[in-house]
Amino acid sequence: MVKTDDPEPSQAPMATTEVILREKITGLGAEADVVKVKAGYARNHLIPTGKAYEATKGNLRNLESLQTKRTQREAEEIGNARDLVG
Repeated sequence: MVKTDDPEPSQAPMATTEVILREKITGLGAEADVVKVKAGYARNHLIPTGKAYEATKGNLRNLESLQTKRTQREAEEIGNARDLVG
């Protein structure tokens, strides 16, 4: 039997894609983060539910509005934490 360095089909790496998150997702990232996820997860869950969209060149240019939203949310969270403390 000849042994090759090619992985078997069941061991082949999963296809991945980059997406831009529209909201905070625990364990993945926050608004305006560009993250790499498995293609099936993006195609079947994140994009159809509106939680992310594809990281195309055009979409990457429009990140500013999401970054503004993220900054506002983080400022609100900090304010809420300060209110709780004292």
